[in-house]
Amino acid sequence: MPGLGPQEVARHLGLGDAFGPWLKHLQGLGDVPSLSLLDPRAATALLSRLGVAAGDAAEIGALLPALKQDAALWWLVERCHYALTRDLGDEDASPFQSPQLPEHRGAVGKLFWLYVFLAAIEDVGRWHASRGIPDDVSWATLSPLGGHISQYRREHGRWGVEVPFFFTLAFRGVLFQVGRLGYIPYRLCTGAAGPLFWYDLAAVEALGPGFRPGDPALSIHVPAEAPLDAVECGASLRRAGEVFASHFLPSTPMVGTCTSWLLDPQLAEYLPAGSNLVRFQRRFELVPGLRIDNESIVSFLRSGPGVAPEQPPRETALQRAVASHLAAGKDWHLRTGWLDLRMTPDLLSELSP
Repeated sequence: MPGLGPQEVARHLGLGDAFGPWLKHLQGLGDVPSLSLLDPRAATALLSRLGVAAGDAAEIGALLPALKQDAALWWLVERCHYALTRDLGDEDASPFQSPQLPEHRGAVGKLFWLYVFLAAIEDVGRWHASRGIPDDVSWATLSPLGGHISQYRREHGRWGVEVPFFFTLAFRGVLFQVGRLGYIPYRLCTGAAGPLFWYDLAAVEALGPGFRPGDPALSIHVPAEAPLDAVECGASLRRAGEVFASHFLPSTPMVGTCTSWLLDPQLAEYLPAGSNLVRFQRRFELVPGLRIDNESIVSFLRSGPGVAPEQPPRETALQRAVASHLAAGKDWHLRTGWLDLRMTPDLLSELSP
């Protein structure tokens, strides 16, 4: 398509005015590097390594060449790929924009975002390797893409992928999966990584080097896919200190911080003292400060579509605790906690009930 630009792309793809700012943003990236289309066999092998079933991976791989046959779609693919990968490792980069294309674009249009992220795997993996990130950590960080692809197919009956915010952080070299837990390396009390609440700086600074503003730290995040097994969490914390000891940060991080409703001490009123979640809470020293977070908590726990916020699911002990608390007219809170990453392995993995 000669003279391809935002207006031509919008007209060809049937994108309304709401897409205008996004298209102008992509145009503003200037000349972007050309992107080669993955060979269908290479794409199939990559999808299989991400956990997509062999037959499904082959079907997707066979469909991908159609993307490059549509000049407008390929204009979007190249520019979105560049926007995703140009600032690898920059936790302060502008949020990645990922609107869904209209339904009428069909199967090829739904493959658009899938391919943007699939094409980024090589870039991110190469960047990980250049900073000494172990191969298994790199693949664990990127492998949720396969789960998102399969989940989208189950829920929508066609290929595609939705792009949650935290998902993009992994592909921007900011978030890493080390065993059971996720981590964002950052400098304490600076930038966007956290912690959200950290008001009593004097008390923290009194702990000495490693706990002062600007010192290297790890922001800890809890993916929802599996139970918070105490041994797995301990192993993750121990290894994270090793993985990030000489990467991204000038010295070994001594403090890990976590901001989550999972640290709300009210949960201990409903769950057994020996439960995984209560044991996870006890790893952290809470700092002052809280924020009501009922809506996102219910959304996090919702087991399927169509469940109203005022009707949270009650299938698990945690879901029942959340629902009972809200039914009593009480609120759930975001809390921030910290832990010393230098704790002995026994204390990290074998906290007593």
